[in-house]
Amino acid sequence: MSDERPHDPAEGGVTTEVRDRILLIGLDRPAKMNGYTPQMARQLVDAFERLDEDEALFVELGGLVAPRHLLIVHGVKDGLHHRPTVEKLAANIQEIFQVAGAPNHTAHEWGNNGHRFYPSLMWPFIEKGMAERN
Repeated sequence: MSDERPHDPAEGGVTTEVRDRILLIGLDRPAKMNGYTPQMARQLVDAFERLDEDEALFVELGGLVAPRHLLIVHGVKDGLHHRPTVEKLAANIQEIFQVAGAPNHTAHEWGNNGHRFYPSLMWPFIEKGMAERN
Protein backbone atom coordinates (compact mmCIF):
# COMPACT_ATOMS: atom_id res chain seq x y z
CA MET A 1 0.00 0.00 0.00
CA SER A 2 1.42 3.37 -0.93
CA ASP A 3 0.13 6.85 -0.27
CA GLU A 4 -0.40 9.22 -3.16
CA ARG A 5 2.33 11.67 -4.03
CA PRO A 6 1.60 15.34 -3.34
CA HIS A 7 -0.10 17.35 -6.06
CA ASP A 8 2.48 20.14 -5.86
CA PRO A 9 6.06 18.79 -6.20
CA ALA A 10 7.44 22.09 -4.88
CA GLU A 11 5.66 21.48 -1.58
CA GLY A 12 6.86 17.91 -1.36
CA GLY A 13 5.33 15.19 0.72
CA VAL A 14 5.86 12.11 2.82
CA THR A 15 5.24 8.71 1.27
CA THR A 16 4.47 5.55 3.19
CA GLU A 17 4.41 1.92 2.18
CA VAL A 18 3.97 -1.24 4.24
CA ARG A 19 6.22 -4.21 3.43
CA ASP A 20 6.14 -7.28 5.64
CA ARG A 21 5.06 -5.42 8.80
CA ILE A 22 7.57 -2.64 8.17
CA LEU A 23 6.31 0.88 7.50
CA LEU A 24 8.65 2.54 5.02
CA ILE A 25 8.55 6.30 5.34
CA GLY A 26 10.02 8.43 2.57
CA LEU A 27 10.58 12.12 1.99
CA ASP A 28 9.55 13.11 -1.54
CA ARG A 29 10.83 16.58 -2.38
CA PRO A 30 13.76 15.99 -4.73
CA ALA A 31 13.87 19.58 -6.01
CA LYS A 32 14.95 20.69 -2.52
CA MET A 33 17.08 17.63 -1.69
CA ASN A 34 14.24 16.34 0.53
CA GLY A 35 14.29 19.39 2.77
CA TYR A 36 10.95 19.24 4.48
CA THR A 37 8.15 21.75 4.78
CA PRO A 38 5.65 22.31 7.59
CA GLN A 39 3.19 20.20 5.58
CA MET A 40 5.73 17.37 5.44
CA ALA A 41 6.38 17.68 9.19
CA ARG A 42 2.65 17.12 9.78
CA GLN A 43 2.72 14.13 7.42
CA LEU A 44 5.69 12.67 9.34
CA VAL A 45 3.73 13.01 12.58
CA ASP A 46 0.82 11.19 10.91
CA ALA A 47 3.15 8.39 9.80
CA PHE A 48 4.58 7.95 13.30
CA GLU A 49 1.08 8.01 14.79
CA ARG A 50 0.21 5.21 12.37
CA LEU A 51 3.06 3.17 13.87
CA ASP A 52 1.64 3.78 17.32
CA GLU A 53 -1.91 2.77 16.31
CA ASP A 54 -1.29 -0.27 14.08
CA GLU A 55 -0.18 -3.23 16.20
CA ALA A 56 0.67 -5.22 13.07
CA LEU A 57 3.59 -2.89 12.35
CA PHE A 58 6.99 -3.06 14.00
CA VAL A 59 7.77 -0.18 16.32
CA GLU A 60 11.51 -0.30 16.72
CA LEU A 61 14.03 2.21 15.46
CA GLY A 62 16.84 -0.35 15.63
CA GLY A 63 15.30 -1.87 12.52
CA LEU A 64 16.33 1.20 10.56
CA VAL A 65 19.89 -0.13 10.62
CA ALA A 66 18.93 -3.24 8.58
CA PRO A 67 20.53 -4.71 6.57
CA ARG A 68 23.75 -3.26 8.03
CA HIS A 69 25.18 -4.78 11.21
CA LEU A 70 23.74 -4.00 14.64
CA LEU A 71 24.84 -5.29 18.03
CA ILE A 72 22.54 -4.52 20.94
CA VAL A 73 24.40 -4.63 24.26
CA HIS A 74 22.61 -4.16 27.55
CA GLY A 75 24.10 -4.48 31.02
CA VAL A 76 22.40 -6.93 33.39
CA LYS A 77 22.65 -4.30 36.15
CA ASP A 78 21.41 -1.45 33.95
CA GLY A 79 18.37 0.01 35.66
CA LEU A 80 17.25 2.00 32.62
CA HIS A 81 15.19 -0.79 31.06
CA HIS A 82 13.36 -3.89 32.24
CA ARG A 83 15.10 -7.08 31.06
CA PRO A 84 11.99 -8.74 29.51
CA THR A 85 11.29 -5.52 27.59
CA VAL A 86 14.85 -5.43 26.25
CA GLU A 87 14.61 -9.06 25.18
CA LYS A 88 11.26 -8.50 23.46
CA LEU A 89 12.53 -5.47 21.55
CA ALA A 90 15.72 -7.31 20.56
CA ALA A 91 13.55 -10.15 19.21
CA ASN A 92 11.49 -7.61 17.23
CA ILE A 93 14.66 -6.17 15.73
CA GLN A 94 15.86 -9.68 14.86
CA GLU A 95 12.58 -10.27 13.02
CA ILE A 96 13.06 -7.02 11.06
CA PHE A 97 16.54 -8.15 10.04
CA GLN A 98 15.07 -11.50 8.99
CA VAL A 99 12.54 -9.72 6.75
CA ALA A 100 15.35 -7.53 5.38
CA GLY A 101 17.27 -10.68 4.39
CA ALA A 102 20.08 -10.13 6.89
CA PRO A 103 19.26 -12.34 9.90
CA ASN A 104 22.93 -12.78 10.83
CA HIS A 105 23.66 -9.05 10.87
CA THR A 106 22.22 -8.42 14.31
CA ALA A 107 22.82 -9.82 17.76
CA HIS A 108 21.81 -9.10 21.33
CA GLU A 109 24.33 -9.55 24.15
CA TRP A 110 24.17 -8.98 27.90
CA GLY A 111 27.07 -7.22 29.59
CA ASN A 112 27.91 -8.28 33.15
CA ASN A 113 27.55 -4.80 34.71
CA GLY A 114 25.48 -1.67 34.25
CA HIS A 115 25.04 0.94 31.55
CA ARG A 116 28.46 1.17 29.88
CA PHE A 117 30.50 0.26 26.81
CA TYR A 118 31.53 -3.42 26.61
CA PRO A 119 34.54 -3.63 24.25
CA SER A 120 34.92 -7.39 24.79
CA LEU A 121 31.46 -7.84 23.25
CA MET A 122 31.58 -5.08 20.65
CA TRP A 123 34.95 -5.59 18.98
CA PRO A 124 34.48 -9.25 18.00
CA PHE A 125 31.12 -8.30 16.46
CA ILE A 126 32.71 -5.44 14.51
CA GLU A 127 35.61 -7.63 13.37
CA LYS A 128 33.19 -10.33 12.16
CA GLY A 129 31.17 -7.74 10.21
CA MET A 130 34.29 -6.29 8.63
CA ALA A 131 35.51 -9.76 7.65
CA GLU A 132 32.20 -10.43 5.88
CA ARG A 133 32.72 -7.30 3.76
CA ASN A 134 36.09 -8.51 2.47
